[in-house]
Amino acid sequence: MANQIVNKNHYFDWAATSPCDAEILRSALETTIEKWGNPSSVHTAGKEAREIFEDARKLCGKVLGVPAEKLYFTSGGTESDHIPILSVLNRPQKGHLLFSSIEHPAVREQALAVYGIHEPGHQGWFDRRCCICGYLPRR
Repeated sequence: MANQIVNKNHYFDWAATSPCDAEILRSALETTIEKWGNPSSVHTAGKEAREIFEDARKLCGKVLGVPAEKLYFTSGGTESDHIPILSVLNRPQKGHLLFSSIEHPAVREQALAVYGIHEPGHQGWFDRRCCICGYLPRR
């Protein structure tokens, strides 16, 4: 046991990033080199990139069991966090959102800008009274 090397490197933030699958990374690199166009452009390179993009959207939709047109690809986590918040704020029907102080900073900062923050209890749970009567009005 004393001669055994112990790996003390532990990574627990897989939600933020994780190692890439080598085959997927190679495929993505090859595709990016070969089909480098902006998928929003009308030139040939852009149209080719758009076709690959839409094929990927259809495949993801099929795997997830949702219509492809319901899938949105974003540039990262912060943008992905903001889209549902802003979509609720832009709905014609009045609604409420409830945010806690332990949200991810991308969510917490957006909440502070438009609503406010509730403090959860010591175990991270909201008191049910907060959910019944503690909604914060839209700023």
